Formats: sequence, C-alpha cells, structure tokens
Amino acid sequence: MKALTLFCFAAFIPIQLMSQDLPTLRKEFGKLNDRGMHRDAVNFYKEKLMPVSDAKSGDDLQVALNNLQQLNAVAEFDALVENAIASHADNSALLIAAAQRYRNVSHYGRLIAGEFERSQGGYWHGSRGPDADPEASAGSSVQTEYRDHIRSLQLHLQALKHAQDDNTRSGIWSDLAEIFHREESWKLQTLTPIDTLPEWGEPGPQGGTEGAP
Repeated sequence: MKALTLFCFAAFIPIQLMSQDLPTLRKEFGKLNDRGMHRDAVNFYKEKLMPVSDAKSGDDLQVALNNLQQLNAVAEFDALVENAIASHADNSALLIAAAQRYRNVSHYGRLIAGEFERSQGGYWHGSRGPDADPEASAGSSVQTEYRDHIRSLQLHLQALKHAQDDNTRSGIWSDLAEIFHREESWKLQTLTPIDTLPEWGEPGPQGGTEGAP
C-alpha cells in the first residue's frame, strides 16, 4: 500500500508542474508574438501549447494562426488547425476558435497531385521564374468557401456537444444564428448536408462551382 501511495504521488507531480508552468509558457508565447517572431511563435505553439487542452486553448490557436497570417503562410492553415482539433476533439473553446477561423480564412487554393494547398487570393502565388519546379505550379485552382462553410458548421456542432455550461452553449447558438442571418445565400429552407465534407471542387447548393474563382 505504501509503495502504491508513493507511485500515485510521483505520477501526480508532473501534472501539477505542467499546470504551474502553463502561465509561464503562455507568457513566453505572448512575448514571441509581441516581438514579431512569427515563425518562432508558430513552432512554440506546436511544440508546447498544442498538447495543452484547457479553457484558453482556443486563444492559443488564434494567436498561432495570426502569426501564420503575418508569415503569409496560409498554406499551413489546414494542417495546423486540423492537428489541433484531432488532439483535443472535445475542447469546445478550441473547436469554436477553429470554426470561426474557417469562416475568415482565404477560400482559395490549388489541387496538386490530389492534395489541396490553400493560397491567399484567387490565383497561384508560386514562383514563375526559370528555375521554378514545373510540378509545383501544376494543378487546378479551387474555391473552398462552401467546403469551409460546412467544416465551420461541423465544428460549431461538435463544440456544442462538448460545451460544459449554458453560457458556452448559448454563445454557440448565437454564432450559428448570426451565420445564417448574415449569409443570405445559406437559406434556412435549404438542406445543407454536414455529416460529410464536400469533395474539393464540389459545387455548393446554389449551383456555383468550387472549381472557378
């Protein structure tokens, strides 16, 4: 029994230390952000704050994505957000932050060998010089507004499922109400399937195509 008690105490110490270190980690993260050390801030988030799941995880993700934006590295958006979601699929604060950013991110990109790469604006920003890799500039342009809209709705509903209190649930419903009120094209009487994400380039319910900017 004594050995078991010592084992439990030893196992508890790292949890306590991690909890005590979080304010320090977030202070360091904030300093990198304030100093404009954007790549360092993104890497710091991936290594030290993405593994953390608490009420401030959504704020951490927002700061990391702001730094990506400053780097003009929107191509890294999807991997960063989806990795954070996969790590903490039951953290409503993080899910809400991700849902909001899917609505505001650039809704353009290219399909290259079947892989999607998001870009800023409706055209390709890759090198066109003589040394450019021909394969790097290959592929078809796609718009992702409809797909990002569906992903945002999915994340709102996922956050609603894991919300811990009525205030959080009320806020999520308010966000959803604002989305449908603001975006007239998404009529409430239009059935929008959200169980499965559309394929890249799949047209939205209004008949537009995601393959043409």
